[in-house]
Amino acid sequence: MTATAATAAPVTELARFQRFYSEVLDLTLEQFQIEIAEEVFSDRREALILLPRGNGKSTLLAAIGLWHLLSRADPQIAVGAASREQAAVLFDVARGMAAHPVIAPRVEITRREIRTPTGFLKSCRLRRPEAARLDSHAGDCGRVALTLPDSRSPPTALPPMSPSE
Repeated sequence: MTATAATAAPVTELARFQRFYSEVLDLTLEQFQIEIAEEVFSDRREALILLPRGNGKSTLLAAIGLWHLLSRADPQIAVGAASREQAAVLFDVARGMAAHPVIAPRVEITRREIRTPTGFLKSCRLRRPEAARLDSHAGDCGRVALTLPDSRSPPTALPPMSPSE
């Protein structure tokens, strides 16, 4: 017996993200990135990702942020870091992805934001307490953060962050 659309297992958000990552962005997820994405798309409220510099954190987090922007009703995404320069690296990756011909017609790209009619992805510099918390865990790893509102409930307010200028 073959599975039909009615009896096939539902496609998970992780599976849809993997398809977006490979077919739209033309990138390949490494196994460790799949494990990170599994955590991000799980019911967990927070994930701490510690990887040495140069291991694809910015690319993966930019893609997750952009996916959230394009797939949620009222998305409010903040990409941040302890410094403006670090936040800019992650945002620049997201901005480059958003310029893709499939994505660009659905978004408006500005210097510090990628907007849809109902939401935004914004570059922020973490305030001192949040930056210190990130630094205390990071050691020699890059220090970047992606804040997504809880997908199980309507977004309320962004965590305490200030726009990078």
